[in-house]
Amino acid sequence: MLKKIKPFPIIIKFLPVNHFLKEGSRRIAVILVCLVLLASCSASGPRFLRETPDTVKANIYVYKVGRFVGSANAWYLSANGRRITVVKNEGYFPFAADPGNVTFSAKLRAGFGTLLLAAFIPEAELITINVEPNKEYFVRFRLGPSMELVPKEQGLKEIEGIRRLSPYKK
Repeated sequence: MLKKIKPFPIIIKFLPVNHFLKEGSRRIAVILVCLVLLASCSASGPRFLRETPDTVKANIYVYKVGRFVGSANAWYLSANGRRITVVKNEGYFPFAADPGNVTFSAKLRAGFGTLLLAAFIPEAELITINVEPNKEYFVRFRLGPSMELVPKEQGLKEIEGIRRLSPYKK
């Protein structure tokens, strides 16, 4: 005979409302708590807005398309060794770069479930782009982490509706 296993027994045990909820309601409560935690890992700024091209600098749009896998991870993103933002699920960041080579690197941000992992993963260089003034570049951030330069038309299509990330603050 199969033994009935209760879902998420450890989480349910520590929920303060444990004694007041029935079995079905407990599942709903656990699901709601998980959704709130996942939602906090997504970008929350305004939706995509194209920047006015600068005649002296290049506009680079770094973005991460929304995916469930890896959605709880956030990454510190650096350009030429200087932190510029924290990349989150469904987020983009416009970066005005001087002409020449721009090297992007990323480091896993320590958070719920990634505290030990973040301590042992070094910052990694992901991509170097030679940019020209008054041009737009679209760079997709992927799980791994990795980054890839995508064609302008594809980048505009994928970035539509994605929310702006905040600049990095110490």
